[in-house]
Amino acid sequence: MRAVELANSFEVSRTPIREALKQLELEGLVKIRPASHTRVSEIDEQR
Repeated sequence: MRAVELANSFEVSRTPIREALKQLELEGLVKIRPASHTRVSEIDEQR
């Protein structure tokens, strides 16, 4: 799902979606590829 679709789904602007995705990336939970897509990271059981 794209950031625009998430924003529409949660009825918020894209800014809080982008900020949330950035925080998830810092925590290693997603990988953001600019101008492409964002994917959920593989689960590391030791983490």
